[in-house]
Amino acid sequence: MISIAICDDSLQDATRLRGVCESFSSACEIEYSVFTDAEEFLSKHQKAQFDIVFLDVEMPNQSGLDVGKKIRAANNQTIIIFSTSYPQYAIDAYDCEAFHYLLKPISEEKLEFTLKRAIKKISLSRQYHCIKIHNTTRRLPLSDIYFIEYCRKHIIYHTKYDVIETTGRFSDVIDALHNHGFYQVHQGYIVNFDKVYDFKGYSIILDDKRTVMMSVRKKKEVVLAYSKYVEDNL
Repeated sequence: MISIAICDDSLQDATRLRGVCESFSSACEIEYSVFTDAEEFLSKHQKAQFDIVFLDVEMPNQSGLDVGKKIRAANNQTIIIFSTSYPQYAIDAYDCEAFHYLLKPISEEKLEFTLKRAIKKISLSRQYHCIKIHNTTRRLPLSDIYFIEYCRKHIIYHTKYDVIETTGRFSDVIDALHNHGFYQVHQGYIVNFDKVYDFKGYSIILDDKRTVMMSVRKKKEVVLAYSKYVEDNL
């Protein structure tokens, strides 16, 4: 279940946005809530936090940007998508780590693209890769793994928060993650394609600025595989 809140002081705009969202097909069950008052929304969000929030920027009493900052201060996982008729607010919107910024009137194509990306991000955050560390099992969220290194029978997971080392067969890791957007780019490296920012020579630059070496002989294969991944996930 994914919970989506729409907060817009215009009931007409909020209802239309909900209707367009509901017309898109999704493998996930989605529950929608509509609010025309920012305080009412915040009160509800504090009790049961929403996964995705569509926020109108221009609202009375407090702006959507103010609401977005309160959401972010309390929760770093909620996906915030702003909507407004004025593009000058875009820079301020990203100050509270907005997932996207939609200009009104919002096209159905743009909305569908943004919503699908948001749902995919949530779905990925709820998937885990289990690893053995001594006699314990640890679950790593797939969305936290940037790349995996293999060196002398040691498997090293480079995650968003730390570096975790264990032992095992690299081929088992490749098989387990291949269908989740992870790709072997070198004899000793697997990369999460969702974290790729750019390619430079034989290096892959990730979105946190870390770099991973790419095999010379695999470069063409990797770039083609990444292009297909991006196309499949548009």
